[in-house]
Amino acid sequence: MRKLITCLSFTLAMLSLPAFAQFEFIEDLTPAGGEVEDFGLGSRVFENDLFVAWPHGFGEPDPAPTCGEVYHYTKNAEGRFELASVLQAPSCSPGDMFGAADMELDGDTLFISALSGLRGDGQGNPSDSRVWIFERDPSYNPDGVNAGWRPVTDLIGSNVGGNRAIGGSLDIEGDTLAVQSVTFETVFGFNFARADGIYIFQRNGDSWAEIDRITESTAFYGLDFELTADQLIVGAPEAQTFGGPGRVYVYDRVGDDFVLSQTLTTTDSESNFGYFVDVQDQTMAVGAVNLAEPGAVFLYERDSAGLWQPSGKLTPPTRANNDIYGVIGRFADDLLIVGAENGVRQTEPAAGKVYIYQRSGSDYELIQELVAPVSSNGSDVFGGGLTTNGTDLLVKAFGAPAGGFTAFYHFQREASAGPGEPTDPDPSFAVEPGHSGLFFNADRSGEGFMIDMLPDGRGLMFWFTYAEGQPLWLIAQGPVEGNLMRLDQVFAPRGARFGDAFDAGDVDLVEWGSLLFEFDDCDGGRVHYFSDQAGFGDGSIELSRLSNIAGIDCGETRETVVNGFSGGFFNPERGGEGLQIHITDLDGQHTPVVYWPTFDTQGNPLWLFGMGRTEGDSIVIDEMRRYSGAAFGELFDSSDVVGSDWGSVRIDFEGCDQLTIDYQSDDPAYGSGQIDMIRLYQLGLTTCSGTPSAR
Repeated sequence: MRKLITCLSFTLAMLSLPAFAQFEFIEDLTPAGGEVEDFGLGSRVFENDLFVAWPHGFGEPDPAPTCGEVYHYTKNAEGRFELASVLQAPSCSPGDMFGAADMELDGDTLFISALSGLRGDGQGNPSDSRVWIFERDPSYNPDGVNAGWRPVTDLIGSNVGGNRAIGGSLDIEGDTLAVQSVTFETVFGFNFARADGIYIFQRNGDSWAEIDRITESTAFYGLDFELTADQLIVGAPEAQTFGGPGRVYVYDRVGDDFVLSQTLTTTDSESNFGYFVDVQDQTMAVGAVNLAEPGAVFLYERDSAGLWQPSGKLTPPTRANNDIYGVIGRFADDLLIVGAENGVRQTEPAAGKVYIYQRSGSDYELIQELVAPVSSNGSDVFGGGLTTNGTDLLVKAFGAPAGGFTAFYHFQREASAGPGEPTDPDPSFAVEPGHSGLFFNADRSGEGFMIDMLPDGRGLMFWFTYAEGQPLWLIAQGPVEGNLMRLDQVFAPRGARFGDAFDAGDVDLVEWGSLLFEFDDCDGGRVHYFSDQAGFGDGSIELSRLSNIAGIDCGETRETVVNGFSGGFFNPERGGEGLQIHITDLDGQHTPVVYWPTFDTQGNPLWLFGMGRTEGDSIVIDEMRRYSGAAFGELFDSSDVVGSDWGSVRIDFEGCDQLTIDYQSDDPAYGSGQIDMIRLYQLGLTTCSGTPSAR
């Protein structure tokens, strides 16, 4: 799944806009000769692995001098990308367009598109187009072609042949791979590729089989698309015409079938809607380049019924005809990064720009603009393609065909690192989407960590602990890099009051520090913490797993399991508190574990904890408890922890994504009441099948 990467709505509903580390130019990665060809025509970065295509299909010399290549880089300790290997198709031939124009990495399995026929001059035939599959193998052909990557097989679409090809864009989710279907057409002597469908391949063990080809009549259907755990979302921007309105098709996954559930259009003036689509959790961005006129990006939020609803629109501060704003956009952590090929200058020689937005609540704020570090004597096409992991931003400037030069620019923003913090992941273990659960230190009973792995691979963390005898909860989300989960901004919310007195405007986000989780395996590791706040400081805590998620065997489970109660929930009008539910397997019984991070009646942090039972589509907790008494960090002593009954809670679900908390406190200061919430996210590898009680 694309998802380089992205910031969780729930966290941001609780947090004000944090300070932003600016992206700075690091280097141009273009190798010698690439500046006059098509280096960077396709690229993807996956944490510390960067893949960049050099198809040798466009530019000089002409015809293509050699078969296509993909450069594999790995990031070193200094944050620079070093060339590790050069990959080629096993049946390499000039004009094969190997690497054009996408790659996907699923664990140690690498998928590379080869859009043969794209040149349109007979050098490379559409019937030879395919997707090549490689497996990471450090012992394979050291120092040679494909070093470290063993070719396994290839995938060819059922409709390939004549002027029809497969390749261009890829997306993978679990054992399902979506691949762009393409028709090559010639207009006024120019050859171009028109997306016309999506091939669906399914993995069964070590083999792959095509199970579907999805298409609609709207032109350029499949130019960009997103495959999620339960949907396929396809853009069809009608990019063959000025003023083509464009559409986005949303399909729900039902078994191996994809059923059309929603068709999105815009009533605004911008055309070519659907030029790019990208999804992060419950948020979607859609580009509308509006050819020859000013472009825009439209935002959507998914409602409790699973439907996408308009939530906003982004445009650059200065709009211009033919700015091609919205040609590409990608989420990363709390950022949305948007390319505009002509964002600086719209006439020859045109010049592009990249706009970087940061999310604050439900809004996106423009915080940085990037232009090409080196001026071109021709159109630079800067921002026409980009890829990011949140820390590194790689921007293509494919200027050679436009009379300029080609460049592949690496920008980077600082990732904070505390003293003694490990900087490189341990290759012997990698945190996966099934890693969710509770972790604690047996010598520190009374505090713990809730780790929620999100479907896109990021981690969300709550630390339930104490400060000077009072309850404290900390929250953060961040990327996973191998066995490491980096949480560079940890917040300690406070200020709001419990129940009917709650006002989201009272929530004060205290920037507490940073955390780094370092896991040795599925069941243990340690957390390093760093805080400049008085009374906290730096330290490390060894951790062991306390609970799992029912149905998931960490490190073993690969398929999605039905566990509909589990996940994160919140009320959009009560940003600053929420509800975390895990259904765990306790002695063979599915047992609900509920944490309620909230505030007391005086605006201090309060966390409530309970274990209960399920009754149909409800969770019943007869004894919700609160804890206090202990100190933080090295001064913590579990014998100081005081637990007391707070009251009872009943959680009634309506379908998979709506619930009502009915609480009755033993303390008259808290009283009784109800709070409605909606689902913000499913845990990684989980889904809900109609009702939360379904298994």
